[in-house]
Amino acid sequence: MLRTVGGIDAAAGADLCVEAVATPYGVRIVIGDVRGHGLAALGAVVAVLGGFREAAHDEAEPGGVLRRLERALERYLRERARDEHPARAGSEPAHPVAEEFVTLLLVEVRSDGRLPVLDCGHPGPYHLSPAVSRLPVGDPLPPLGVMPLPTALAPYTEARLLPGETLVPYTDGAEEARDHRGRFFALDTAPAGMPGETPAALVRRVHTALLHHTGGRITDDVALLVVRNDRVRVPAQPAEPGLRRPRPAPSSHC
Repeated sequence: MLRTVGGIDAAAGADLCVEAVATPYGVRIVIGDVRGHGLAALGAVVAVLGGFREAAHDEAEPGGVLRRLERALERYLRERARDEHPARAGSEPAHPVAEEFVTLLLVEVRSDGRLPVLDCGHPGPYHLSPAVSRLPVGDPLPPLGVMPLPTALAPYTEARLLPGETLVPYTDGAEEARDHRGRFFALDTAPAGMPGETPAALVRRVHTALLHHTGGRITDDVALLVVRNDRVRVPAQPAEPGLRRPRPAPSSHC
């Protein structure tokens, strides 16, 4: 069983994309950050999440999901560019389309613990096993909306989430939060906790630490998701007494 807990969501401008869905291919997770503000950024979030909720169930490969997200964002940006064109609106655009692009991380958690990952300029998640480390995500792709994705989309497939381990995807507002002296929040160590800590307890603890660090003033959008593999690792069973494998007959060579 995979346990997913929606974590910190202190969104000042609602420009975050966070979703996890169970599909026939595994649990698929997307987390992203729109580089824009206001209603325009919200429209980009709606386009990306809407595309993800459909593509996550329809596409057999993570690359197909990401391609669908790219098309959904491009369609939204084209429509906005048309609506905001001075010839149509009669004035300068309020939110130039060039401001909007999306950093995004797409992760698929398979039943055997494999984690195919596609990273579009987004911070890699933290991995608790139980030590905290950065999960490798391979070479990053460009953020969606900056330039077209390459023709071949091969996910990074070396990462694993074994039974009892936890994955913590997040947006960079968490690690860029500062205290009154300008020091960054230590997100690289904050998830480390007590053995057996539940995902919900981890979220509460990190949220409390973040509020304490910033004096309760979180000025950027922050999202954090906690995903734990609750499958039970079954140890190898010893052979029953009296049951021995027959030894192979000796052979001779001339």
